[in-house]
Amino acid sequence: MRLSPSRLLPPAAALAAALLLRLAYPPFTGSDVAFFALAPLLLALRFATPRQGFRLGFLFGLAFRLTSLSWLVALKDNGGPFVLVVFGLLGLSAVTALFHALFGWLVASVWTFTRRPLLPLPWLFRSVAWLSQALIWAGCEHLVGNVLSGFPWNPLAATQVRNLPILATVALGGAPLLSAVMVTFNAGVASLVAHFIRNFVGQNEASSLDAGQGVRFRWCPRSLPLGIAVILLLAVWWRGLDRVRALDRASAAAPKFRIALVHPDAACIFERDDEAVAAANEALLSFTELASATGPDLVVWPETSLPGYIPYDRDAAALVRDACAASGAPLVAGAVEYVPRFPGDDDGLIFNSALLFRDAPIIAGTYRKRHLVPFGEFIPLESKIPVLKRLAPTGFSCEPGLEPKLFEVENRSASTNRATVAFAPLICFEDVFPYLARDCAAAGAGALLSIANDAWFDGTSEPEQHLSQAILRAVETGLPMIRATNRGVTAFILPSGRILRRLGDGKGGGTPGFITAEIGVPTTPRLTPYARHGDAFFAQPCAGYVLALAIVIALRRRSRGALVRK
Repeated sequence: MRLSPSRLLPPAAALAAALLLRLAYPPFTGSDVAFFALAPLLLALRFATPRQGFRLGFLFGLAFRLTSLSWLVALKDNGGPFVLVVFGLLGLSAVTALFHALFGWLVASVWTFTRRPLLPLPWLFRSVAWLSQALIWAGCEHLVGNVLSGFPWNPLAATQVRNLPILATVALGGAPLLSAVMVTFNAGVASLVAHFIRNFVGQNEASSLDAGQGVRFRWCPRSLPLGIAVILLLAVWWRGLDRVRALDRASAAAPKFRIALVHPDAACIFERDDEAVAAANEALLSFTELASATGPDLVVWPETSLPGYIPYDRDAAALVRDACAASGAPLVAGAVEYVPRFPGDDDGLIFNSALLFRDAPIIAGTYRKRHLVPFGEFIPLESKIPVLKRLAPTGFSCEPGLEPKLFEVENRSASTNRATVAFAPLICFEDVFPYLARDCAAAGAGALLSIANDAWFDGTSEPEQHLSQAILRAVETGLPMIRATNRGVTAFILPSGRILRRLGDGKGGGTPGFITAEIGVPTTPRLTPYARHGDAFFAQPCAGYVLALAIVIALRRRSRGALVRK
């Protein structure tokens, strides 16, 4: 069976959209590409049947996810069996692509409805179809980040982390709101191209594409949808510019905290022997001693930087004692925490924790990671199928924490404007999940404190992509983000999304060290609309719209099938 060029064009358009969109994420820098990358997909869906729309959406999603998550392959060098790593990449890509398939099915269904003959007020239904594309995308983006464990990695809004005025939109309605604005612009581009197709292709081909659409917009400029999108984008940019300026002024006026972030650039846990552990401990201590010359108010070490099981490891206790003595400041460090359930318990609970120490190896505060990595920190269903525990790459599974915690820190280095504020820890990829950062803001945090270890994905684009997610959390909550990583990007992020200082690029080797900065932390932070209301303002209604639309379309198809059978 030979495929005609007309049948190959829609899949080619979906693949082109996926590859164009990939250029908007690290390691590439084409953030502007995201404003038209989706246009080929939207154009193909405009003339597709619902079934074709599902396939096109899935093809787009699978191609985009496979290329943007290719860093997962690095796990094969860090204790992950190659077969399982490939299966994980394919499985995660396919599952998340199903939400793009849902998007394709719904958008194609809506446009198919507008092509019904004798449809009253066709211009009204076409306008609804055009606007629905952005709402459906935002709803699907919310679903992919919350269904089951959720995986909100690389939302469309993350392409704009360097475009601060545009990025400021996420403070209103989170990443889905900005993603919807961007899809609206893409839809405007697609509509303009669709008008040219109708005007310039042959009459036979035009009638096949446009069959049953009824009255066309002869009174309407072909560029009107794109013009509306441009006006919307300009309004977003203008408002965002004012907000960025206001946030920068507020950061300059807030009490200053001098913070030292240590970036040891140690090898992954599976590459460490006793000598490597000793070298990592020496790096942590030596960089802390050097940072002490700046008189820090707080020293931060990355995730799982302390050796052994806390609080029972003597080497870890000695390391903390020496570090606190050298810096004269509180220390936040990541550690594996062991908690026996009863005296003499040999099979107690294990937590991935962030610990606060003050002047001695006595734990002054503990935060336990709440959102664990499936197949990394725990194996799903392992309690019911114990044999699955053998798949744990670290040899054990962690228990989740229950609530956010606040670490109180005083800016003792300040000669004026002295204050004590609360820092809220996040661990590893917890800064990818908006609800965790919102919980911290609601608890009264003045700043977010993220510790991570991206050595698992050394030499890939994952650390830079991970940084983009962290920037989104800072802007959404309106709080500064202090971020210490091992092999990744260590950085100070202002509430506007501006990076004050950074160290590391995730490539590993040659970038160990520390950075210090004075960063303004408000004592009584003003919550952003998104921090107050979360996804209830925009993303959840969009998700509800997606589910309602899916139910209505499914019921209509079922009723038509019943009539045909009769």
